[in-house]
Amino acid sequence: MATYEARADPVLGRLVAGRPCYVPHAELRALAATPGAWRRVCRLGATVTSVETRDGAWARAIEPWGSIEALAAAAAWWRARGLRAPSSPAGLVREAAPAYYRWQRWSVQVGCYGYVAGGWQEADVVGVIAGPHVVYDLRRAYRWAWDVADCPRMEAVRVARRYEPTAHGVALLELRPWPGAPWPLRRGGRCLVATEDLRRYGPPPWTRWCGGYVWPPEAQVERGPLADVLDALPPACQRSYWGIWAASTPLAITWASGKVTALRPRGGNPVWAHAITAAVRRRLAEIRSIYRYVDAVIVPEEVPLVTGDGIGAWRLVRYYPHGVWIGWPGAYGPAHGPPDRLAGIPTGGTHGTQTPAA
Repeated sequence: MATYEARADPVLGRLVAGRPCYVPHAELRALAATPGAWRRVCRLGATVTSVETRDGAWARAIEPWGSIEALAAAAAWWRARGLRAPSSPAGLVREAAPAYYRWQRWSVQVGCYGYVAGGWQEADVVGVIAGPHVVYDLRRAYRWAWDVADCPRMEAVRVARRYEPTAHGVALLELRPWPGAPWPLRRGGRCLVATEDLRRYGPPPWTRWCGGYVWPPEAQVERGPLADVLDALPPACQRSYWGIWAASTPLAITWASGKVTALRPRGGNPVWAHAITAAVRRRLAEIRSIYRYVDAVIVPEEVPLVTGDGIGAWRLVRYYPHGVWIGWPGAYGPAHGPPDRLAGIPTGGTHGTQTPAA
């Protein structure tokens, strides 16, 4: 039986005993579904993340890295630093910058987890909108957010005892719809509201305070070490580093004996996770747009967005000279012809006002 060595040269595209291996996710799922082929299977929710085979190979998926080339470059980076082979891009960031993924006090891990809203898409108008339109996105949006988000040193954070609108922090509020604010604040309901939201959009239309955290405004975390790691690694690492802070799903390990072990998420930090996503949403809310999707907007051609090559600069993605079709959040494309994106669930126009075809 081969002995597994986590710091051995990784193998790409095949399984080798005793080595970290990266294979297509379909092969990983098939391996996990084969009785007697493995010692243990690790799952995050319903997703198979890694499999240890009977002969000691640790298999992970290639797809999260974006490409074989990106994975090979990342492998050269972690091998040069003597790091262990990670199960994912986020795992590599955690291995390379452990100071940013420590266990947090239980008091700052509960209460807000269920309200850290991640990627989203929304359409203010559905149908065919006449006139030239442009799709822009933010270059490395979530990497940019790390530079500008309100991320405090966690030892300075304390649990709020009441709603303090003049204090610096984040509050969980029951809201009425808040026009002008970014999603999900504009739709109302129970939402996390940060100090920056109040500064930009005015007093929130709240009906009940449900909890929150406060900290001195000057108690900001040192950003440089993590930024240096992200800038040295593939884009997949730059997109996924904050997901560990938002994660609340336990990792389940199924052993060949049938025993299942559940491990709590490591490095959970809902305060930082919310700060990252809220910074991106506020940036998109600055733009007069009919459609927003995670880090992109669709705007009429006359809306002036200055493009650039730097982190957080706008990038022109697609031009629709004859108008744009928006079917529902998750579906859009040119006014005539097949859509460029067709995802999500049709809503029958409940997310906007139907606009007649031109």
